[in-house]
Amino acid sequence: MPDERPWRKGVKMHKWTEEEDDFIRENARRFNTSRMRELFQQRFGWMPTPGQYRARRQRLGVSDGVKNNELCIGSERVRGDTNRVYVKVGKGPGGWKQKAHIVYEREHGAVPDGYVVVCADRNEQNCDPGNLVAVSRGDMATINKHGLFYHDRESLELAVLHARLVKKTRKNAYRIRKCDICGRDYKPNENSRRVRKVCDECKAAGHIASGRLHEGCREVVEGCRNDVGCMD
Repeated sequence: MPDERPWRKGVKMHKWTEEEDDFIRENARRFNTSRMRELFQQRFGWMPTPGQYRARRQRLGVSDGVKNNELCIGSERVRGDTNRVYVKVGKGPGGWKQKAHIVYEREHGAVPDGYVVVCADRNEQNCDPGNLVAVSRGDMATINKHGLFYHDRESLELAVLHARLVKKTRKNAYRIRKCDICGRDYKPNENSRRVRKVCDECKAAGHIASGRLHEGCREVVEGCRNDVGCMD
């Protein structure tokens, strides 16, 4: 974490530059103190303390964008529970929109229904257009469930393909098939963790998969289909 107190440990008090003052004049009305300190770190490589920033802003005669306890339209804030950046687009509790969505829609159009915008490098505050990928909620749920790791756009796209393959494989495993015992068509139970090779009727009768022995018959199951008689 950057040192927020540059005057400590023998370091001289920071001397504000004209560029930093201009940055405050241009942005202080749009962002609150917390966000401005983060922007200072990104732009100038150091982070002023809240007191330092407020004192300099007041010295320059610039308000902080807060009027009547309400942030102005266009203000940004970071939600502590998600670490995501939100932009104020209207009044009221619903007047905030995720910045990643705003940037994505500006570049690619509306986010499709059922999709979310994901920061590919996992940094929720990096809203660069090249870092934003629209992923369906279903694919994202599979990625999270199976712990598919990603760290950039390419690895995220591979994780999405992997998630779709997982879902396709599972769907194919529960397709309608022929019972190994009686030969009738049946559909495996999708709520079962293991896919059986026999229908419910044959399972209830004690029969198991082809090529193995089962109760009441010393022949292999393939023989059961050849009138051995164990299904009586």
